[in-house]
Amino acid sequence: NFYNAPLVFAVLAKKDEAWHRPFDGMVSDQIDASIVTDHMMLEATELGLGSVWICYFNPEIIKNALDIDNGYEVINLLAVGFEDEKSKVVPKKRKELCSLVKQI
Repeated sequence: NFYNAPLVFAVLAKKDEAWHRPFDGMVSDQIDASIVTDHMMLEATELGLGSVWICYFNPEIIKNALDIDNGYEVINLLAVGFEDEKSKVVPKKRKELCSLVKQI
């Protein structure tokens, strides 16, 4: 389900080409792909479009459908299109900042 969007981006990353932190081996592929996805959402908003970040998908199905290989992994999907007034979500009450941030 891509929310009837006319356009869906598949955001990919290649783990063996991503930056590795030398101290513990952490790989930045998913972080980098998520930063790209976030910037794409911001640009869609700037262009007057709506977008939905989708993480609930089976990566193998997407890889097969798009014929993706060579070590690339599907990290995120981003559905983009014109918003429908009926689709506007009423935001939930936000958590207090002090419950999310700890001063050290």
